[in-house]
Order: sequence, then C-alpha cells, then structure tokens
Amino acid sequence: MNRFKLFLALFALLALTPAGGARAADQPMIKVSLICGGMTPMLAQIAMNDGSFERAGLHVDKYCFPGGAPAVQALIGKSVDIFIGSYEHVLRQRARGFDVKAYGEIYDGMSYILVAKTSSPLKGLADLKGQTLGITAAGSLSDTALRQGLESVHLNPDRDVQIVNAGTGATMFAALESNRIGAGMITEPASTALVADGQYKILYANTTPFAGNVLMANVSWVKANRETMRTLLSVLRQVDARTRANPAVAIAPMRKDFPNVGPRIMLQAIQHQLTHVPKGLLVTRKGTDVVEEIELKEGSIKAPIPYDQAVDDSLLTSSSAKR
Repeated sequence: MNRFKLFLALFALLALTPAGGARAADQPMIKVSLICGGMTPMLAQIAMNDGSFERAGLHVDKYCFPGGAPAVQALIGKSVDIFIGSYEHVLRQRARGFDVKAYGEIYDGMSYILVAKTSSPLKGLADLKGQTLGITAAGSLSDTALRQGLESVHLNPDRDVQIVNAGTGATMFAALESNRIGAGMITEPASTALVADGQYKILYANTTPFAGNVLMANVSWVKANRETMRTLLSVLRQVDARTRANPAVAIAPMRKDFPNVGPRIMLQAIQHQLTHVPKGLLVTRKGTDVVEEIELKEGSIKAPIPYDQAVDDSLLTSSSAKR
C-alpha cells in the first residue's frame, strides 16, 4: 500500500453511529463518544474491542465524532453519557453553567506532533520562520500545541509563520505531499507509520503536561449510575495494567480500529501511547493547570475554575495510586 492510501486508511473516520454487540437484559448500557481516527483514547478502544467491558457486565456503545465541539454538544444534550476528550471542554461547559466534571484521565499530553518530509531542510522549530504550517483546524489541540512550540523558540505564531487549516487524514497528507505546507501536525498511529516509512521526520513533539483525554460526564448521570461508572473506570485501569505488562496483547484489539496498520507499527504506537497514561488514571493537576492557563489566555473562560469543582476522583481514590 502506498503512503497516500495508508494515510487515508488510517484516518477514515467511522460513521457517527453506535458500534456495539447485542446487550443482555441485565447489562447496564453506557453511550460513550470518542474523537475517532486516532489512538489518544487507546485504553477505551482496547476495552471496547477485546470484550473487557462485556466481561465486567457492561454494554458500551461507541459513538464517533469528528471533533470535540459536536461531541460535547451530544453530552450536554444527553445523547451520550460519557465523552472522552480534552479537559478544556469541562472548563468551558462549567463556565457556561453546565454541571460537567472529569472522572478520570487516560492520556496526559498534546497528542499531535509536527512532521515534515525527510528531504526537507527543516530540522526543528527554530527553522520554521517564514514557513506555512498545517493544523487540523483553528482553535484545535493541534493549533494549541503548535503555537506553544513556536512561542518556546520565540517565534510569533501570527507573524513569523503562516498557520493554515489542513484538516486530517488525506487532506493533511495531500498538503504535505504537494508542498502546500512545509510541515503538518498529525497524531498516532499515522505519525509512527509515516516516520517508520522513512519519508517523514519529526520536527517537534510537545511534551507539556496537558489533560488531553479525560472521561467527562454530567454530574446528574454519574449520581444516578455511580457503580456503573466505577466499574467502567476499573475496567480501564485493568486494561492499562494488562497492556503495560505486555503491550503486545493490545495489538489485535487496536488493529480492529486500524486494520491497515501492521503489527510492528501498531506495537510501537501502543508503547508510545502508554507513556502518556497517568498513574491510576487520576486527572493530573499539572495537566489541568496548563489547560486552564491556555483557556484563560484565549478568553474561552473568564475566571479560574478550581480543580475540585471540575474533577471528581472519588471513584478512583480507593487505589493507592497517587498524582
């Protein structure tokens, strides 16, 4: 498969319809929404694909969304029960008066990396002045991560470079291949696949703590389904422990979502993702503080929102895991 077809296959989003098997009459049903097409919600993807939820007595329907905005709208409208997405959505919804909280975290970090063709003379962020750079969309996590990187080397994102919306999947890859952009922000497993292919190189990977994938839900739903939520979080922790002990066990379930990614590349991507899973799935204060700082700077929220008003870790704190 050539690189264009591979990239297209990696990022072909699933239909916006639930995916799940038949539910037993006594199985609690949970509707979970994800930003599908990447590996950031890996622990949930594994549990959905290897039967972990069913073995724990849960029936989980997966709903795929192309971005955080429609997914959080579905959460607020109670079309879904849980949204696995960036902590920024918790802060924004609380600022708007909606009682949404984060109950666990499965990815700490900004999942996008900046890549360029191996043949490009660009070597890193300091070389990017005057370049046209691709992000998925203005205001997205890819935009935030890139801007932070540019500012860290004293480049002004609005003056020293041109940042353009290049979308995801085939559109981003086409922009890279045609040299319409000098570099672009992509995520796993495409990042590992393209770099392993030898035609692309990593220019920048943001290592800032960032609550990038939290499990958020309406407080009223969790209050009514507390043991169900506790069980779901317990399953995710078990998946984390099992995968850390032997990352290869996650290859088969993850390839159900990414069938065109070979076992070797998938294993590398899994191992990379594991480095970003917080201990005990507890929502990290460093990560939430960074998100809040960015949201305040951008004006998305007008005042700080205390951690204990936006996070409920009571369903996780029975463990000895510490932040």
